[in-house]
Amino acid sequence: MPELITLFVLVAIFIALFKELVSPAVAFLAGLAALVITGVVSPTDALSGFSNDSLITIASLFVIAKAMSNTINLNAIAQKAFGKSKNISAGIARVTIPVAASSAFVNNTPVVAMFINPIINWSKRHNIPASKFLIPLSYAAILGGTLTLIGTSTNLVVSGLLVDFGYEPFSFFELTKASLPLVIIGLGIIIWLGPKLIPERNFADYDNDEIEKDFVFDTKPRADLVGQTVAHAKLRNLKSVFLAEIVRKNNDVVSPVQPDTQIRSGDILRFSGNATSLAELADHHGLTLVEDKHARKLDSSSVYVEAVVGHNMSMADKTLAEIGFRAKYQAAVLAIFRAGEKIGGSLGSIKLKPGDSLLLVGDDHFVDRWNDRNDFLYMRQIGKAKTNKKANALITATILLTIGLILFGVPLYIAALSGALSTIVLKLLTTSQARNAIDFDLLIMIAAAIGVAGGVSSSGLAEVVSSSIIDYFGVFGLVGLLLGVIIATTILTEIITNVTAASLIFPIAIATAVQSGGDPRMFAITIAITASMSFISPLGYQTNTMVYSAGGYKFSDFMRMGIVLNIVTTLVLTILLAWYFGILG
Repeated sequence: MPELITLFVLVAIFIALFKELVSPAVAFLAGLAALVITGVVSPTDALSGFSNDSLITIASLFVIAKAMSNTINLNAIAQKAFGKSKNISAGIARVTIPVAASSAFVNNTPVVAMFINPIINWSKRHNIPASKFLIPLSYAAILGGTLTLIGTSTNLVVSGLLVDFGYEPFSFFELTKASLPLVIIGLGIIIWLGPKLIPERNFADYDNDEIEKDFVFDTKPRADLVGQTVAHAKLRNLKSVFLAEIVRKNNDVVSPVQPDTQIRSGDILRFSGNATSLAELADHHGLTLVEDKHARKLDSSSVYVEAVVGHNMSMADKTLAEIGFRAKYQAAVLAIFRAGEKIGGSLGSIKLKPGDSLLLVGDDHFVDRWNDRNDFLYMRQIGKAKTNKKANALITATILLTIGLILFGVPLYIAALSGALSTIVLKLLTTSQARNAIDFDLLIMIAAAIGVAGGVSSSGLAEVVSSSIIDYFGVFGLVGLLLGVIIATTILTEIITNVTAASLIFPIAIATAVQSGGDPRMFAITIAITASMSFISPLGYQTNTMVYSAGGYKFSDFMRMGIVLNIVTTLVLTILLAWYFGILG
C-alpha cells in the first residue's frame, strides 16, 4: 500500500512538472505533504532535506556567481580569446574550451550569460553567424559543469542525497575521473561537427538581408515626415533595421514597402532589426514610439534593455497585460523576439514563452533593480559596458579563496559560505543583492525533493521499480543496469529539470545497485553526470534556453547536434564507469 501511494504522488508530481501547472517547488512540497499526511514519510524525515549541507553550498554559490556577473566584463577578454581567425571550427574551439573549464568551478548559467554578447559582437565584426557558436557555448557549459562537485547544482544535490542515504558525499574531484574524458570527447565532437550540423541563423529567415534579428518595433512618423516618400525620409537602407510594413489608418497593410511609398498621417511604421539599432531608431529619423496598452511615456533618462524570459511561472504563457508588466517592472516592452517566429501586432496580447527576448525601455536604474532577481534568465543594457579592474581582482581572489579552502579539506559548505560572505565584506555585493541572488524556490524544491526521495526508498517503491529494471536490463549484467539508469535519467532530464530528474531517479538507482550487488557510488556518479546532459531540447536546461533566443534558433536546431551528443555520451559514460568500477572483463 505505501508503495502505491508513493507511486501516485510521483505521477502527480511528474504531471504537474511536465504540464507546468505549478512551480517545481510547489509540486514537490505538495507531494511531500501528501506523503506525510498518508504516513509514508515521518515529519522528521520530511524535514531532513531542509537541514542538508548542500542547500547552504548552493545558496552560497548563487551569491558568488552573482558577484561575478556584476563584476566581470568579458568583452575585452573575449576578443583576445576568440582571435581574428574566421575558421568556424577554430572559433568554436576558442569559445568552448575556456567555457567548459570555467563551468567546472563557477555555476554555468552566469558563465553563459557573460559570454553571449561578446560572442555576438565578435561574430558581427568578423561577419560570421553567431548561431554557429551559441549552441556550442551552451553545450560546453553543460559538459564543464560535470567536472567538479560545484560545477552545477545537480552534482551537489546528488551528493546531498548520498549523505541522506547513509553514504559519504562526493569529494571535490570525484566526478572528474569519469567526466573529463567525456568532456574531451564531447568538445571534440562539437568542434568537428558543429560547423556542419549547426545551421546559420541570421536571427530570422527572411528574404531581405537587412534583417539581423527579428524584433518587431512599431513607430509613428512625426508631422514633418507626413507626405514624404520612404526614400526621401531616409528610412531605406538603415543599418541593421528593415522597414517591414506600413499599417495605414484604415488598417490596410503596405508590404513590401517601396522607396516611393508615401508616408501618410496616422501611419504605423513597423520596423524589424536588432535591439541596438532599433533603440537608436527611436531617437532619430523623425519617429516616435507607438505605445501599446502596457507601455508608458518615455523620457530623456530612458535606457534600453534586452531581457530573456525564463521558466518563471509568473511570466510564462501569460500576456503582458495579464502580468501587469508596466506596473510590476516599471518598464515598457517595445518588441518581442521569438526564435523562428516573427512577432508583430499588439504586443499586449502575445503570450510570453521561455526563451523569448524582450526589448525593454525603462529608467536608468532598471538593470540594477531587477538584475538581482530571478524574473529573467539574463539581461543586458544596450550600449553599456563596465570595467572595474579592482572589482575583477577582488572577485578573482574570492573564487581562489573558495577553491583553496576546499582543496585544504575545509567542508564544502563552509568554504562556499566563506566565499559568499567575502563578496559582501569586499563590497562586491550589498546584503540585499546577495539575498536576492539566491534562488529560494530552487532551494525549497531541492529540500522537498530530498524528502520525497526518502519516501520513495522507505515505502518500498524503489525496490519494486529497481526489480523491474533488473528484470529488463539485468540480462546484460551490471553494464546493462548502468545503461538502463542512464537512459531513464536522460529521458527525464529532457522533459523536466535536471535537478528533479536526479532526485526522482536517485532512490531507484541506489535500490538497483543494492539488489544487484553493484556499487551504489557508481550509480550516483551516473545520475549526477547524466542528469546534466540535456542537449536535445532548448527548454531542458537553462543555458540552452538562454542561447535559444539569442541565436535565433529553431527548436529542431538543438536536435541535430544534441542527438549525436546524447548517443555518444551515453555509450562513453557507460563504458568508462564500467571500466573504472571493474565490471568490464
